[in-house]
Amino acid sequence: MPTSIRPRRRQAGDSPRISECAWREQDLSILRLFHDLGVRVIQIAHNVRNLYGDGCAEAADAGLSTLGRELITEMNRLGIVIDISHAGNRTGLEAMEFSRHPVTVTHANAHGVCANARNKSDATLDALKKHGGVIGICYLTPMVRMDGVEPSHADLVAHIEYIRNAIGSAHIGIGSDFIAGIQRNGTRNFLRNRSCMASGHGASRLKTRLTSSAFSPHLRDWANGERDLRDR
Repeated sequence: MPTSIRPRRRQAGDSPRISECAWREQDLSILRLFHDLGVRVIQIAHNVRNLYGDGCAEAADAGLSTLGRELITEMNRLGIVIDISHAGNRTGLEAMEFSRHPVTVTHANAHGVCANARNKSDATLDALKKHGGVIGICYLTPMVRMDGVEPSHADLVAHIEYIRNAIGSAHIGIGSDFIAGIQRNGTRNFLRNRSCMASGHGASRLKTRLTSSAFSPHLRDWANGERDLRDR
């Protein structure tokens, strides 16, 4: 049975998700149980190696296992979205190639802007476009920049513009990775300090940038809406 599933508070428009296939089960019939409980998004790896594939922290970058391919087939059959946010580069590329449905990166940024292992390579971005996937831009400081300088709204926009120029804004969403009760200190510091979300001023500037004609209608509509950028 699952050993590290952390339920999180539901919000309007949310569907339950699982941060990793951490139950380490070879019997994939358990996916039906999760589907029946309403789960619609699952990460196939979370930083380290599991039975299904390598995470982004694995130097070997060995990709999907045979069982991982079976996992993708079953997720496709059930209608559960595959999330490769924490998957290794090769694992993500193989998942997109093997899946019959678009794959998502729900919360990550561009490796070409910030070389965090969690951020996605140009090859991954290209594959997302090819297969109709979407990447959600993440606000967490190490994902935005890693040089010790507090990120500003301009740093976050740099990721959005990089990805827009590479694959088009239709493939860009927002995946803040701000989760109630998790990463509490880091999230609070990120919001409190002079970062891109500080005191709401950075959020306002970010919304202003996103409402420019250079971005797709769905990003402009989202930026003009009432939902705060600090909500996931």
